Amino acid sequence: MTQISFPEGFLWGVATSAYQIEGQPLADGATASIWHELAHRRGRVKDGTNGDVACDHYRRYLEDVGTMRELGLAAYRFSIAWPRIVPEPGRVNPKGLDFYSRLVESPMPRSSTGTRRCGSSAWAAWHAAFPWTTSWSTV
Repeated sequence: MTQISFPEGFLWGVATSAYQIEGQPLADGATASIWHELAHRRGRVKDGTNGDVACDHYRRYLEDVGTMRELGLAAYRFSIAWPRIVPEPGRVNPKGLDFYSRLVESPMPRSSTGTRRCGSSAWAAWHAAFPWTTSWSTV
């Protein structure tokens, strides 16, 4: 069997997608995203499942981060559900901002040197969950 080695300083981590992990897509003032609308249209998802609960990361993020630490992971790439932060043009949702602020400030996994590494090397946020409204095209 061939053994694969990774370079010194390689960061093991996980990546998530907001709609697939957070759940509670309409909680605390959020509005529907393109994924929420698609998943709720009859016949669009073979078995009819949706992200309403998902892994409930929105309410259980501290447990999830604890599991990442237990696994010895040093990086977490997550996406942001923009309809949670800016549910409509010109309106910022403080509860949505608070969720991501608490997530970023949580006791996240640390690198092999013991320091929290932020930025593209250990933390990254990418988005694709846009609000379900045509008025966003003018923002």
